[in-house]
Amino acid sequence: MTSRLNKHFFYIRLTAATLATAVLLASAGCTGEKPAVLLESAKQHIAKRDYKTAIIQTKSALQKLPDSAEARFLLGKALFENGDVAAAVVELRRAGDARYPTDEVTPLLMRALIAANQAAKAIELARLSPAVSVAAKADVMAMTALAQLVAGDGAAALTAADEALRMKPGHVPGLMARARIKAFGGNVTAALTALDQALAADPANPDALKLKGDFLLATDRVEDGAASYRKAIEARPDLPGLRAPYALALLTQARFDPASPRFGEAEKEVEVLRKAIPDYYYTLMLRARVAFAKRDFATAKEAVSRLLNFYPDSAPALQLAGAVEYNLNALAQAESLLLKALQGDPQSLNTRRLLILTYLNAGQHAKALNILEPVVAKIDTDADLLQLAGNVYLQAGDPRKAEDALLKASKLQPDAGKRTALALVRLAKGESETVYAELEQIAATDKSITADMALIASLLHRSRLDKALEAVDRLEKKTPNSMLTFNLRGRIYLAKFDIASARKNFEQALQINPGFYSASSALAAMDQADGKPEAAIKRFEAVLAADPKNVAAYVALAKVKMLVRAPLNEISAVLQKAIAADPADASARVALVDMYLTHKDPKKAVATGQEALAVLPGRADVLAALGTAQQAAGELDQALATFGKLAAIQPNSVVPHLQIAEIHARNRDFDNAMRSLRKAIEVNPGHVMSYKGLVKLQLALGRDKDARATARELQKALPNDPAGSVLLGDVELAVKAWGAAADAFRTALKFEPNRDLTMKLHASLVLAGDKVDAERVSSRWLADHPRDAAFLGYLGEDALVKGDWREAGKQFRAALLLRPDEPLLLNNMAIVAGKLKQPDAIALAEKANKVAPGQAQFMDTLAMLLAESGDTVRALDLLSKAASALPPDPTIRLNYARVLMQAGKKPEARKELEALAKLGDKYVSQAEVAKLLAEL
Repeated sequence: MTSRLNKHFFYIRLTAATLATAVLLASAGCTGEKPAVLLESAKQHIAKRDYKTAIIQTKSALQKLPDSAEARFLLGKALFENGDVAAAVVELRRAGDARYPTDEVTPLLMRALIAANQAAKAIELARLSPAVSVAAKADVMAMTALAQLVAGDGAAALTAADEALRMKPGHVPGLMARARIKAFGGNVTAALTALDQALAADPANPDALKLKGDFLLATDRVEDGAASYRKAIEARPDLPGLRAPYALALLTQARFDPASPRFGEAEKEVEVLRKAIPDYYYTLMLRARVAFAKRDFATAKEAVSRLLNFYPDSAPALQLAGAVEYNLNALAQAESLLLKALQGDPQSLNTRRLLILTYLNAGQHAKALNILEPVVAKIDTDADLLQLAGNVYLQAGDPRKAEDALLKASKLQPDAGKRTALALVRLAKGESETVYAELEQIAATDKSITADMALIASLLHRSRLDKALEAVDRLEKKTPNSMLTFNLRGRIYLAKFDIASARKNFEQALQINPGFYSASSALAAMDQADGKPEAAIKRFEAVLAADPKNVAAYVALAKVKMLVRAPLNEISAVLQKAIAADPADASARVALVDMYLTHKDPKKAVATGQEALAVLPGRADVLAALGTAQQAAGELDQALATFGKLAAIQPNSVVPHLQIAEIHARNRDFDNAMRSLRKAIEVNPGHVMSYKGLVKLQLALGRDKDARATARELQKALPNDPAGSVLLGDVELAVKAWGAAADAFRTALKFEPNRDLTMKLHASLVLAGDKVDAERVSSRWLADHPRDAAFLGYLGEDALVKGDWREAGKQFRAALLLRPDEPLLLNNMAIVAGKLKQPDAIALAEKANKVAPGQAQFMDTLAMLLAESGDTVRALDLLSKAASALPPDPTIRLNYARVLMQAGKKPEARKELEALAKLGDKYVSQAEVAKLLAEL
């Protein structure tokens, strides 16, 4: 309540300083009237509220009698009433110094000081210049109450207001001070009671009427507030500043709809303001708001730009300017303005909403998530923001969270929203086909996209990809030519492994917005999967050409450069550009820490993390990166302290507890490790990784029974989720209870039929020796998903492990018909073809290396096939490169030694074998190493 009211409490009746212009000053002193006559005339004009004339006459009098205390006082009063507060303070001080009666000067000077944001000086003035009469003392105490309130001392303020009312019961300024104090404390009912008492004594008091309107408007009694503002304007039509809150009330009544009659009335009031006080804060703000509502973004931009010239740090003005730029599709400018607005008012959900929309339209869902996450626990009653959260999670590839957010949103919305919520609840309980049909019907009849997004999220969550595509097609009719729609469709095609269609849709998204990071990053990931990192680099460079301040693109570019082993200084330069683009964004600094960790320099990583923390103190992501670096550097006590700080600032996060558990486990302090994991579960009873960590530790300690109990605990915590059954199945696999594992995976598949679970069930059945059931499971999956190359690849790998070369070849060749350029399939088929002495073995391996150059495992396969064919020269060249890859693979080095021996290069072979022998128990094939050494 308090935050909404504060901006209305100390509204000062302002007119523009330009109302007393040079022409008024020029006329001063041009009259031959006596000072006494001029001052008497000034008093009359003040009584008539003609302050301009009063200012002229008092200045004329002061030219003749510069030491006149009365002239100074009258000039100060006229200046104050005319809105020139700073000049009023100067003249009223001079009047006091000239010994004008304290009872008149002190209360008015205190008002002027408070209006000039000098509350402390007002309080000091009351102490140094005590009033004499009871009425003046009451005025001084009322002003003291306001000054104390401005200074933040509510208790002292209330004491002063009560004292004013004790001195003079029914004292209007005292009652108004009490009203402000009560409202500041959240008791608006008591505040309105005090104001009604004041208005009973002075029904036409414009300040009281205006203040009452403020309170009524802040408590959503808009119509009553507007009526109170109208009465204030009728009492003082000469004060144009009173029209600002009235115009806002009218716009609120009109819901900012230009078609509403109230909107037209508001426009008239804003026009009065524009003519009378054009550069007044609320004049410019209201002009911009009216133009924005009419979608006249050029006028809105002009008004809000002028506003920011005068008030560059105003959060509401920055928010409005950001909204204007967003609607003009100037996303970089919108981001800059909205970030500054959010810095000025971190509690503003509207600013966050606009910033999230900006990032979504720029394809930067990671940034959108960063803005959303701090308030995600506070938006359960905000349907619009929940719907937006669902969109963010959906674009970020988390349909489960998307579905949850959209369910909450739909429960808050009338009619279609409630029907959507009920459908999602039924879906969670296991009903499917009829619910999907119902959601489709709601989406077809509802103009909003809540049902569409909920349907898409639910279908993706349950891997109903063809249905999800149909839902996106329907959504596209509501939002034609939307890059977000193309992005969604691209991600669905990716899940279907239809790479060509995915590429096509992501490319279409980029045609709409070349700087759309989400689509570019997806395409870059496909480029990398195809072994074309240079193409991925070019994509991120294209994003940065369109959006030079896109930190996510810089970070992604740096990560690709790390993968291609670019020089460290080159990668660092990219990340430094990201830091320069947005010093407040921690992601590039965190990536810099990760870079040093990847290059096995934990000390440098720690130093970089500490530098980042000095610039961005208290940032959770920086603390997490620093703790990880300290852990890698062996600074375990420091890492524990860092993660402890992280836990303190993120009490609802499991991450620090998981990290602390890992450190304790590394120190073999298993009791504390388990306590930390239990703390993580306490923080978030549904966090799957916490349960997995605890199960892993229990299994390592031989506590199989406890591990099963933990998995069942997760089943209970998430009764409508497969995670508990999956974890139980993993436990049973670990303890070699194959049949029990199969039962657990069957249960999980009832919740969520997907490829990974089907693979686990198949593997469990194979291990249990139930070949018939295993065959039935794989056949059923392939019957439903005949183009699932990944599942065929899994079957091929299963046969490969068993040494069933013919079955492996059958599955790999079937998969290659669907995905002929998949490098891993090509490599595996090359291995099988070599074992079966098939003539295309080397050709398959050559193609794998062409599609994904520089991959150590693929070079190793080709090299061994070449060596077997007698081409040891080329084989050794490939193995030399593969053996030097990071991280080192001892099996490749063993193959390198074998071929060196085959080529007669025994000293080089001995060197490789002796290096492998030094690994001891770290390398399982020491018997083979010893055997080859014996042969040399």
